[in-house]
Amino acid sequence: MFNRALLPALLLTGGLLAAAVPAAGETPPPEEIPGLPVVVAGTGERGYSGDGGPAVDARLNDELRFAAGPDGTLYVADRYNKRVRVVTPDGGIDTLAGSLSRRAPETDGIEVPGLGTYSPSNAPTATAVGPDGSVYVAGIRDIRRFAPDGTVTVIAGGGEERPPDGADPGGDALDAYLHDPADIAVDADGMVYVADTDNNRIRRIGPDDIITTIAGGGEDHPASAEGQPGSSLNTYAPTSVAVDSTGSVFFTIEMDGSVYEIDSAGILHVISGEDIALQAEGETAGDAALTGGRQLAVDADDNLYITDLGNGRLRMLGAEDGQLTTVAPLPSGAEDIVIGGDGTLYYGLGSRIFRVSDPGAPVPPAEPVEPAGSPWPDAEPGDLVPVAGARGSADVLPETVRPVDPAAGPATVATGPDGVSYVADTRGNVVHRVDADGAVSALAGTGEGGFAGDGGPATAAQLSGPDGLDVDAAGNVYVADAGNARIRRIGADGRIETIAGADRPDDGETVAACVGEAATDAVLSYPVDVVAAPDGTVYLADRDLGMICRIGTDGLLTRVGGGGELWSDDADDEPAVEASLWEPSAIDADAAGNLYVIERGRPYVRMIRPDGVLVPLIGDSYYGQDEGGFAGDGGPAAEAELNTPLDLAVAPDGGLYVADTFNGRVRHVDASGVITTVAGTGSPEASGDGGPAAEAGLGEPSGIDVGPGGEIVVASQSTDLVRRIGADGGIETLADFRAAEAAGEQLGEAELSPGMRIAVGPDGTLAIAESAALRLRSTDGDTLTDLLPGGTAELAQVGELAAGPGGELYAILGQTVARVYPDGRSVVIAGGRPSDDTPIVDGTLATAQSLAPRDIAVGPEGTVFVLDNVRKAVYEIRADGTIATVPGYADVLFGEPVGLAVGGDGTVYVSDASYHLVYAAGPDEDARKIGGNGDDLYYTDDTGDGGPATETQLALPGDIVVDAADNVFVQTPNGVRRIAPDGTITTAVWAPDQSDDRLTPGGLALGPGGDVYVVESTHRQVFALVRPGDVTDGFPWFRAGLGAAATVLLAGAAVLVVRRRRERTPPERPLP
Repeated sequence: MFNRALLPALLLTGGLLAAAVPAAGETPPPEEIPGLPVVVAGTGERGYSGDGGPAVDARLNDELRFAAGPDGTLYVADRYNKRVRVVTPDGGIDTLAGSLSRRAPETDGIEVPGLGTYSPSNAPTATAVGPDGSVYVAGIRDIRRFAPDGTVTVIAGGGEERPPDGADPGGDALDAYLHDPADIAVDADGMVYVADTDNNRIRRIGPDDIITTIAGGGEDHPASAEGQPGSSLNTYAPTSVAVDSTGSVFFTIEMDGSVYEIDSAGILHVISGEDIALQAEGETAGDAALTGGRQLAVDADDNLYITDLGNGRLRMLGAEDGQLTTVAPLPSGAEDIVIGGDGTLYYGLGSRIFRVSDPGAPVPPAEPVEPAGSPWPDAEPGDLVPVAGARGSADVLPETVRPVDPAAGPATVATGPDGVSYVADTRGNVVHRVDADGAVSALAGTGEGGFAGDGGPATAAQLSGPDGLDVDAAGNVYVADAGNARIRRIGADGRIETIAGADRPDDGETVAACVGEAATDAVLSYPVDVVAAPDGTVYLADRDLGMICRIGTDGLLTRVGGGGELWSDDADDEPAVEASLWEPSAIDADAAGNLYVIERGRPYVRMIRPDGVLVPLIGDSYYGQDEGGFAGDGGPAAEAELNTPLDLAVAPDGGLYVADTFNGRVRHVDASGVITTVAGTGSPEASGDGGPAAEAGLGEPSGIDVGPGGEIVVASQSTDLVRRIGADGGIETLADFRAAEAAGEQLGEAELSPGMRIAVGPDGTLAIAESAALRLRSTDGDTLTDLLPGGTAELAQVGELAAGPGGELYAILGQTVARVYPDGRSVVIAGGRPSDDTPIVDGTLATAQSLAPRDIAVGPEGTVFVLDNVRKAVYEIRADGTIATVPGYADVLFGEPVGLAVGGDGTVYVSDASYHLVYAAGPDEDARKIGGNGDDLYYTDDTGDGGPATETQLALPGDIVVDAADNVFVQTPNGVRRIAPDGTITTAVWAPDQSDDRLTPGGLALGPGGDVYVVESTHRQVFALVRPGDVTDGFPWFRAGLGAAATVLLAGAAVLVVRRRRERTPPERPLP
């Protein structure tokens, strides 16, 4: 029985654009992509787990500060896990020996005014690596040195001597009072520098063990104290400190955006926040100049790196020239930064650490590919041939695809007397039945969250976050329907009813629960587990009420645990109703009347005896969240360590099994109180079927129960498997809830989605982006396969695509432009800052900009061009990674620019749907109109074909492409129009009128050999217009067909719809 798995917090910033390093021992990818953030540690979910395994599968906590050794080893001050984590170059993680700083009972009771008492620890707050390889760790109260031989020495702090005001003559470092230093640094001589935050000082610890203040203790604000001694400054809350080889010490403070330098003579110099945040000469830095608490790092060449998070970038102050430059983008939430010995950038973001190799280096261009010819060499120019997609109904659209929920899957499990198991998918709002042979069927829930169905078939009922389950001796299944605040029961006849819980009062009034009221009248909050006891009573655990309640055989609800005021171990050996339980989340009962309890996130198990007394059973109830571990096998359970257990179950023989979730194991406590591991190795991966359970990888077991024959059934949301451990200790998979990998679809049979975007590479590879279906696919022969993992929320933001001359693919992903690699990795080349309308300054880093890209295109040399929807401007991404306005469009006032293309000579073409114009701007030329007269109305049925394109109505021009001969093709609601190099216009593909079933053109893409690929919007297909630039005498409509058998659907003369002229005032237009 159990409540629910602790669900992962997904990191939006990483998303599709962050890769993970391989697990320890695995083969790394062939190359690292410059600029690609690679996760090196952390899952993104806060907590503690993973020591001894791959760092990317480990949980870390927030506010990480870290340092890099010369070999690339990271030493991470995992403050809220109260330890230093070591991330090795091969991707492993462990705790630095001797660094664990747990709270201790003997220090309890420290009084904090207004906050009561607390239990302090000396948790690590920052790390640094010395020249001899020693690791220096700043704790809340002291500074420790971890020597290479493992010796740990306190070098400062622990005393009561506070720094004096004004000049500091120095004192014994071990007598000094330190409190919560935010950062430390070590120079080449072994001097240690401390950002002593709560003392408002920058302090130095020398090899003679004397500590002195080098900044702080005065009254002058640093920003106005240029040239003054450091002792004159009021350095309020210093947050970062760094030192270079000349002895200059740099620091920042919490409430100011400047960086301060104390030189070797002790004199202050100021690097102003205005200069750091400046985008370009003549501009103002704005609020970004005021961003306090900047993080600092110094590289091997004494260059100083400074975070400029208000502008989403990392700045560098050059040691040689003293110039500030932008070297790389940074997420706005980035925390600590480190520059490795090889120039690698590391940064913390939430509970993860990322690595960027060669920061600031532009993404290398792909080698050009010799373009293939047209795939239809025997077709006539102007033929329209089908390429991809089964013809869909114009009236019935595909169902909306929801993002895959990584937290969905088998959360809890219960096994009945007949050996049938039941599995709750909390996020999926369903309960499954799993027969002994592994057959899976529905027991309850439709998959749609809500409350409905009492009295009817459970399969037609609505559940809302079903959590804990149990089965009684008669085979009735009990469900903790947490989101509906009810306990529901499913009878042997398959009908569902509520046995506890009622609607909350409309007025929001708080109603006491578990006070002897009828269970069906009780107002519960969030019941997450349920137990049908052998004596016929039913127990429930309400997480949010913090109580365990019993439904008696008389139907009344009473409290048996929680709701009191005694916290943690103070409640041990006291009546359970006097305890304040921390979110009781998993319970089970034995035949003797004992009730076993897990409190959410706590590293222990307690028991309520039949006399109502709460007693410890496994682990130490003194400790709280993220203070667990793994220890104690073979010894007394009370002395063992658990790590976030999520479920437990009593066996028929009275033994207790615990899903020790974050340890990746199942633990067992026998009748004598001895604890052992019976399954799991701690590996995050599922493995070992057919072998001993103790040697199998379980992932993170989230639910557990024991069947009538002693078989153990284990559910794991992390692996989406339900495993069964037999009496002989062997393990097998009972049910597999993993989503099937997306199979490739044959091109002609693929079900495509509305609003698809396409691109075609020089080798003829077709890429299709479907935001409605959450997928980006490309062709492999005649099959469409996923290019990026499908079903993710990020793909709801996929936009236009473009292919480069080397076959490289670019995609709009939300507010960024990314290059997508064939192996599924992708790296942002432009955009990434939070959306705003700040002007983009030419020559600044493209990845540090705020963009709203509408369309993208790639030039013949591989240069990427971007059409920005907010600024209504055209930009190019230069080879050095900077961004600049395309000169020819600098003075163009667009209405609604929507389409972008680049010709073989570098001419940039833009369509404007609001002004009904198409522009062209050659290199070193101003933009000129090449299509449209600015009117969107047709006065007659004359299309203008054969006449000048600039004198023709070109209503709502959309996507555009240009071929090697400079024929420009424009998608409009009235068809695909061709603007020839001589300026004449013709219609290449007619749009349907109300009586026709002709092609409705959507997006366009240029293929090799001059073919123009056309998205057919109504029936969701892709066609190719074969070499339309070669057509000289009109397009051959009698040969054009939409079906696989080339059924003629475009035949016959078409007449454009003549619209009545509307009275309107034309807007001001550019380039009249």
